[in-house]
Amino acid sequence: MMYKTVPHLFEEFARERTSTETKVVGTGLGMPIVKALVDLMGGTIRVESKEGCGTKTTVDLPLSIASEKQIEESRRRQRRDDVREVLADKKILLVEDNDLNAEIAMTANAFEEDRKRALEVGMDGYIAKPIHMESVLDALQEGLAGKH
Repeated sequence: MMYKTVPHLFEEFARERTSTETKVVGTGLGMPIVKALVDLMGGTIRVESKEGCGTKTTVDLPLSIASEKQIEESRRRQRRDDVREVLADKKILLVEDNDLNAEIAMTANAFEEDRKRALEVGMDGYIAKPIHMESVLDALQEGLAGKH
């Protein structure tokens, strides 16, 4: 890139023209858009160029590393969004002909043998108390995907 182009690099529709080019490619909007995004994020952008050697563009953004808690929360939100998308066009009919069965299915029995026994008698899934919505959504997604 020619040195005289660098000051105009972030101007909309600015493009470098050389005597060897017969056709100018691009609209001249890429770098102005990048600059606008970097500015919105509170960052800086620098350009160093030597004609015939190349151009170095550096973007610095004031970002911090997410904590493990933030990462896990982000994953939970993404999982919930994924499940909602899967369930969006589905209708679930839950039928139980014996009130006692519904109570038994939601007991506090959290032992592995209880889970195995429930699955052996024909249940498609098993969630032990305390019930967390994420576990319910995971079970629904697995059931709808035919994993049971």
